[in-house]
Amino acid sequence: MTDSPLSAEDRRRPLGVVILSGLQIVRAGFLVAQLAGLSLSPELAWLRGAAQLPDPPEGTPEWFLSRGVGFALIAASLVLGVGLFTGRRWAWIGSIVISGLSLALALGAWWDNHPVYVAMAINVVAVFYLNQRDVGAYYGEAADVPADRAGSHVVGQ
Repeated sequence: MTDSPLSAEDRRRPLGVVILSGLQIVRAGFLVAQLAGLSLSPELAWLRGAAQLPDPPEGTPEWFLSRGVGFALIAASLVLGVGLFTGRRWAWIGSIVISGLSLALALGAWWDNHPVYVAMAINVVAVFYLNQRDVGAYYGEAADVPADRAGSHVVGQ
């Protein structure tokens, strides 16, 4: 398991890899729009559900912390999107971490009666594709075949 670029014969990307890379870019785009205060469509309330960060009152320490986390997430999402597309294992692992954390934050917002359904959907789709066998294999994750597992257990007599 190295982090070197894939060979020419291994460059065929599964569809899930392309979708995951695109989702990271979409996540970064939504974050940029949120931090810039842009409303993608004021008439569509569900698009406000794409906000991924809490929006505390401006000028408070929480506001500065939220903005700092937002800029870090934008940078991480862009780097992970490129890394996923180029077949880097660290990007796959980082995407698992960032998607899990983002989904936890989205569930917390839902619990606090501020649901962010679009952000939840992005993260659910990302987690779904991150756990696909062909996507994991593309990043060097060994497939766990039931026949292999059966031979590895020792049963005492």
